[in-house]
Amino acid sequence: MNLRNGLIVLLASVAFLSVSQCEESGDLTVVGAMYHNWWVESRWSDNPPNHPYEPVLGHYDSADPDVIRQHIAWSRAAGINTWVIDFWITDRDQWWVDPNTQAVADICDQEGMNYFFLIDGWFEFLDAADPAYEIASRVNALAAPYFNRPGYLHADGKPVVFFWAASWTNCTQFDAIRSGIEGTVGPVYMTGSLEGCFDLRMMYNSYTPACAANDYSCQLDHQSDIWRDYVDDGRPWAPTAIAGYNDTDVREGNPVLDLNEDFFRRSIRNALSFPQHHRDGAKWLFVCSWNEWHEGSQIEPSVDFPNPYFLIEALGDEVTTYGTSRKHPPQSPMSQLPWR
Repeated sequence: MNLRNGLIVLLASVAFLSVSQCEESGDLTVVGAMYHNWWVESRWSDNPPNHPYEPVLGHYDSADPDVIRQHIAWSRAAGINTWVIDFWITDRDQWWVDPNTQAVADICDQEGMNYFFLIDGWFEFLDAADPAYEIASRVNALAAPYFNRPGYLHADGKPVVFFWAASWTNCTQFDAIRSGIEGTVGPVYMTGSLEGCFDLRMMYNSYTPACAANDYSCQLDHQSDIWRDYVDDGRPWAPTAIAGYNDTDVREGNPVLDLNEDFFRRSIRNALSFPQHHRDGAKWLFVCSWNEWHEGSQIEPSVDFPNPYFLIEALGDEVTTYGTSRKHPPQSPMSQLPWR
């Protein structure tokens, strides 16, 4: 693929992350984006449309090395140092999971982009005779081989694993899942949205359908309520900021939240305004999403806006401002971008 933009776009020389290392209390050590590596030709549709916005890179294949490297360059420009890679554990998805994950992980390892897995598709096993065994055994067989790779993120010396849709079950289920994983591959740093179950509490998306269409104030109030609840747990947690949400091309019933720069900035600032209870005093931030085009939540550059890069510029500015406001005068990396 011929890409219109160069790849030399860096905030700094980013080494692989060890979360236990934090130079200063309050440092933003993990800036992560939900990263979907499921894009293959059959995922894209224009007739009927199944994505409300169009990528600058066109209908790409997630295993394309040029695409992966461009995503890494853009991510770094936005201050992102970690991808939360969607990892399906169902048999029916292995035809794309295996080659795409391998391709993404290989280049992340080469380029110094950290990553960890969002375990997806596991709710299909909740009707199994022993769902905890099914889930744990598939994590062990499919995901665990990546845990000791150079770019795979560790916290407290353990590989980070995020369980999507945790609210579908309970802590008893996750205790059994943890036991099944750790009894085979060793300790893991488990994350998810249920209170009291995980080493770190986090969620995939902070959008709520309870607000009216484009009611950004309502969405921000909802996020604040979530983060206050997480703070009250007293355990480590991390927020997920959003720029918008529009899944009307793939399902019905959810109010549209158009991508909006001011809302995105406020969502980030709000997310970082709460204490997170990490042992080292650090903060984490996640963004939903890098490229979930089906749900219109992506910050990846889109041709549908006068400035396709406005959301990654906004994130880069906010991350830089947060990091420099306590140390030295801000100097935005966005002025270094090749499209400016």
